[in-house]
Amino acid sequence: MARYSKEQRRRAVELYVRYECCAADVIRELGYPSREALRMWHHDWLEEQRTGVPSSRGERYARYTAEQKRAAVDHYLTHGRRASRTIRRLGYPSKTLLAAWIDELAPGERRLCHGPIPEELKREAVLRVASGEMRSRQAAEELGVDSSVVRNWKRQLLGETKGAAVAKDEPEREDAAPQTDPDALRGEIAALNADLKRLRAEYRAMEIRLAIMKGSAELVGKEPGADPDNLTSREKTILI
Repeated sequence: MARYSKEQRRRAVELYVRYECCAADVIRELGYPSREALRMWHHDWLEEQRTGVPSSRGERYARYTAEQKRAAVDHYLTHGRRASRTIRRLGYPSKTLLAAWIDELAPGERRLCHGPIPEELKREAVLRVASGEMRSRQAAEELGVDSSVVRNWKRQLLGETKGAAVAKDEPEREDAAPQTDPDALRGEIAALNADLKRLRAEYRAMEIRLAIMKGSAELVGKEPGADPDNLTSREKTILI
């Protein structure tokens, strides 16, 4: 059976229209449904008004058993809370229907948005993509962002180094024909590994430089944790 009766759906749509399509006001008053479901019902209502044919939306719920619904929700909750991953694995349902099931069986557990990605994770993703360990799409799926976001991070962190394979933008189309020339592939891999080694060496050099500067500040009597850039001319002379 459908989760909501036709009368419940009709009542929600009437309020949605009365409240100038403000889903928040409808949900606050009725306690149901999700925003996605309400917009879907409204769309069905508009189609009914246009065609005169009643919607059979509620019948779709009957296509799946309670066990299938629970299996889909459980997979979603235990596999990163990504609807696309659950749908690919199980072969059903639609994203809208899965969202309705989650709201029904696990209220408040559906991921609506995510916060900013930490800089450390951004750098790690760029390193893995630049080294050829994974593609932008794979790195994006792990972090819950679009692949274009990872490519933007790559451009920002590595820059547009002309002629360096690591700085080249990846093809915008994931279905582009792969490189099949073995020599060319080996050359690209070598260039990527060389650039990755350079980045790690630069990072290590910066850490060493910072440690040296902090140690130098302590040698001239500064408090631990003092800013090395704030040394006086006399203190710099002592270090020299």
